[in-house]
Amino acid sequence: MQEGSNAFVHLKYHGARDPGLPPDPSLRKPVTVVAGFLGAGKTTLLNHMLAQRLDGRTEIIVREFGALGIDQELIAAESAHIQLILAANLFVDPQTRLFWGLENLYSRCDKLGLNRYTWQDVDFDRVLLESSGLDRPEHLAQLFYLDKLRDHFRLDAAIVVVDAEYGDLTLDQYRLAREQAAFADILLVNKADLAGDATMSSLEARLRRINPLARVYRTEYTALPCEQVVDVGLFDGVPGFDILSGLEASSPAEPPESRARSGWPQSTEGEGKLDDIQSVVLTESRPLDKEKLTAWLRTLFDTRGLDILRSKGFLWFAGSEHRYVFQGVRRTFHSKADRPWQPGEVRKSTIVLIGEHLDDGQALQEGLSACVATS
Repeated sequence: MQEGSNAFVHLKYHGARDPGLPPDPSLRKPVTVVAGFLGAGKTTLLNHMLAQRLDGRTEIIVREFGALGIDQELIAAESAHIQLILAANLFVDPQTRLFWGLENLYSRCDKLGLNRYTWQDVDFDRVLLESSGLDRPEHLAQLFYLDKLRDHFRLDAAIVVVDAEYGDLTLDQYRLAREQAAFADILLVNKADLAGDATMSSLEARLRRINPLARVYRTEYTALPCEQVVDVGLFDGVPGFDILSGLEASSPAEPPESRARSGWPQSTEGEGKLDDIQSVVLTESRPLDKEKLTAWLRTLFDTRGLDILRSKGFLWFAGSEHRYVFQGVRRTFHSKADRPWQPGEVRKSTIVLIGEHLDDGQALQEGLSACVATS
């Protein structure tokens, strides 16, 4: 089965290597997606990143909703190159235009037009991609599963900026805003100076119920150290055991071990506003059979993939001394060997599903447990 399909693989190059490819998959150029609803502060965040003088050379791609671009005029980039992609085009869909934009970053390195450029000819180190306020981040992320882009780029993190003052109202009124929050690796609750502590705490709690895996930061004018949002490797990474343990123990109604086994959803009554998007945590302390799990996940995502916005976790396979990391977007999922299990480390599998119609946590947990290796 080819890389990028729904399987558990080691990410590596096969056959004769294109000299234009990085010598190692870990050297693929990182792409940071800056998303969020209209007016949340995406362009301000981009300017803060650039003002902190990121190491290396930065490319900026701005996705504008409309026929005329404004945001690129507001970005104070002295050394970075800005590429504008307008959403309003009658003949080419936005995903295709973005694909072309990313592809162009490499094709311009082929200065002789012979498709013979080398890795050393590539003239940038990272990409900052500002999406339009009406983009679905998952549509951007799915591009990085395509072979031609996946060979050259890796999605570093999806940052979603949330307006603290109007965040609750936006989440109430727009499903897109809830989907953006559910997809994030990092949630910036911006304009904290315009909202009181009670409003901030309530909004942050709601965001964590929608997406318990995201890192949440409070900001004013989106100001925060660049190392917290750039080159963080969160999209393909998994949270630490401390975060997952917190998820498993987050329900006061049931002991942590019982709740982890039963796969209860994370949004429960009495915790504030209930959203149609929630999360469920599945755990298994016994080693899994790789073929059984692959078959179960294929069935799960084929039948319910449209309901599952994000999936993430780590896996313990029988007969393997490596921990596998797992993540998916809708129906597309991918896993790879992450690192060897450490001496004394507790081996287990944990999968977090974020989406809607996930109130059958017990059945999902039973599906995972049915994948336990029998010999």
